Amino acid sequence: MKKKSLAVSISFEIALSATIFLFIIILISKDWWEMIYLPIIYIFFKILVYFSVEKKLYSIINRATSKKYGRIYSGIFRELEELIGGYKTIIDRERNDFKDYYSRFNTIFNNINFGILFINNEMRVESINKKFNELFHFINVKPGMLFFDILKQSNIKFPLITGRYEVYSKKMRKNFNVSVNKKEDYIIIIFDDITDIKKMKKSLELSKNFSRMGEIIGDISHGLKTPVARVKMAYQMYSMFKDKESFETLGKEIDNLNTFTKSTIELFKEENIKMKLEEIDLESFIKVIEREYKKNYSNICFEFVTKEKILKVNKTLFSSFLKNLIQNSIDSIHEKYIIKNFNPKIKILIKKKKDKIKILFYDNGKGMDKYTIENYLKPYYTTKKNGSGMGSIFIEKFIVMYNGNIEIKSIVEKMTLIKVEING
Repeated sequence: MKKKSLAVSISFEIALSATIFLFIIILISKDWWEMIYLPIIYIFFKILVYFSVEKKLYSIINRATSKKYGRIYSGIFRELEELIGGYKTIIDRERNDFKDYYSRFNTIFNNINFGILFINNEMRVESINKKFNELFHFINVKPGMLFFDILKQSNIKFPLITGRYEVYSKKMRKNFNVSVNKKEDYIIIIFDDITDIKKMKKSLELSKNFSRMGEIIGDISHGLKTPVARVKMAYQMYSMFKDKESFETLGKEIDNLNTFTKSTIELFKEENIKMKLEEIDLESFIKVIEREYKKNYSNICFEFVTKEKILKVNKTLFSSFLKNLIQNSIDSIHEKYIIKNFNPKIKILIKKKKDKIKILFYDNGKGMDKYTIENYLKPYYTTKKNGSGMGSIFIEKFIVMYNGNIEIKSIVEKMTLIKVEING
């Protein structure tokens, strides 16, 4: 009986609420005569609620209070409670594991010796580590800050394309290796401070250069003995025979000694030792050299190829380097030209790529054998009858001073290709 009363009470409240709602609408609309329909409306709602709500509600209440239903559903609710409890335990454990993982990640993230920066697709800072803050302490970087503001304030430039870049900040006076890793939703940028490494490398290169220059000076001191001895021998021959040939030989040896001395002074004069760098107009610089050689060697086809307009080098040393290599090619061509007739050619290619300058020399002269290639840069080594071997010292000095390297490929009686790469 109580169950039925509960269902009737609920249905009565629903019907009454609907009737009151309509009464309020009538009051608002001010159609007073329509109030006579309220009892009819109430009866209509009562019948409607009885069939649609009261009967179903009574059935639900009846089933919910039965013993069988209570036993079945109390078991289900108990299992459900146990299941929820189990999931809660798993979630709590996962949450604690995640907190632990996040804590360890933050510890590693902030102790990495690289500055790390995360930015979103809007180019705003998402996260930075401790090292990044140390490197860019003067900027006060915060989440939400525009990345381009950081670049502007630090005077650093590099593309936001996946890759590695070496950059220098004049404001910070630091060199960085910058790694950019572009993802779909964010970009990771890593700054590695290589300032100390660059300084150390430069010191080592300077030390290496001075060490090699010391060896070259030693070689020159030793090399001076040969021309002096030859002058002495020529003088003795002239003293003994007083003939014209001995006199001419003496004059030639004195000239050779004079040339040797001038070359040595030129090699070590102050402007070269100090390695004064200057920007040269490469096109006009090459044209001067080209005119000089074309005037004296009109039978040789000279070809200079370069896209570079400006080159920053020691002008005197660079000029000596080029002229000695060109002269070697000319001598090689002449030795071959005596034997057979052909179209002599010398080709020089100069190009710059990033921080490297590449210089390629080609000639179709007599070429070099393996022994000549191995001794090409040795001071005073020469295959020429009247050569001094000083040219190789100029070539080596240029390569050593610019921490470069040389590669020689040659085919006897066909061609020689010399590749020189130096720091630009």
